[in-house]
Amino acid sequence: MTDTTAQGLSTRSVHAGERRDPQGAIHTPLYAHSTFAFDSTADLLAVVEGRKPGNLYTRYGLNPTIRSTEDKLADLECGQQALAFSSGMAAEAATFLAHTRTGEHIVCLGDVYGGTFELLGANLPQLGITTTFLRADEASRLGEVLTDRTRIVFFETPSNPTLDVFDIATLSAQARAAGALTVVDNTFATPVNQNPLQHGADLVIHSARSIRSLPVRVRAQNATATAVASFLATHPRISRVNYPGLATGEAKRIVDAQMRGNGGMLSAVLDAPAEQTAAVVDRLRIFAIAPSLGGVESLITQPITTTHHGLDPAERTRRGIADSMIRLSVGLEDADDLIADLAQALDVS
Repeated sequence: MTDTTAQGLSTRSVHAGERRDPQGAIHTPLYAHSTFAFDSTADLLAVVEGRKPGNLYTRYGLNPTIRSTEDKLADLECGQQALAFSSGMAAEAATFLAHTRTGEHIVCLGDVYGGTFELLGANLPQLGITTTFLRADEASRLGEVLTDRTRIVFFETPSNPTLDVFDIATLSAQARAAGALTVVDNTFATPVNQNPLQHGADLVIHSARSIRSLPVRVRAQNATATAVASFLATHPRISRVNYPGLATGEAKRIVDAQMRGNGGMLSAVLDAPAEQTAAVVDRLRIFAIAPSLGGVESLITQPITTTHHGLDPAERTRRGIADSMIRLSVGLEDADDLIADLAQALDVS
């Protein structure tokens, strides 16, 4: 495994965790094997019993491709170890189930992905695990809701889809004093822009994407998203833009303290009903209508139709997730082209 001690983020993104295979591949190949053979029973037992690293069974994660990815993620987040799952929701479910039991408690701060709301609000209560939900503007109440049964304080920063930012250091200190773990979803920021572990968090979760080129892509997305957000903030049909790069006051202090870049995600609220908002979305030519994020292509979605469609409408309203909100994942297209596309879609009367 490559030693990337004290190297820069871009170098580590390419080389951390990589293993040269006997055939000379320059990075760890994709091993599609379900199981791996050993020269002796003693060798097998050494891996099974954890006395030495090795490959055993892909279902257990003991596969060189998976282990290489995990090592790279741990390196980029400055963590001790990482585990890869088939999806971000699988990672969240495993985290919550591993650290809470029946009768115990989770605190969820701010807005989160719709599937996370369902997991915490509907699924885990069936196992006797309860969650207290606090809005972003209620973060100061964390101390009031922490109990001796609280095991996890969970939040996204920036959050989905309102892009609220949370003071990781302050919240982590409160959680730790109460004996709870702080778990941060760092998907929107990525390790390029933010490392929650360095600010006191205990665990970091990602819904991840391609890693080797991540720094160059995210830095380009940071710049383009800043230009797009600035354009939308001055458009007469936009009533609000949510983006860390436009933060003011306390939010700006948090961004400056813990983020190195503002990210490629933003949301905006149109001064229009849901139907007219959908018409604007439908007129876009470069932005694809899709609910994912972080790719090289720019995407747009209305949270009420995708990520937060299943959230109770009254709860959406309470959280400021308006029917006229659009969420943009800015890709690698030219900023001027994305702005022109938004302008032509917004300027139709």
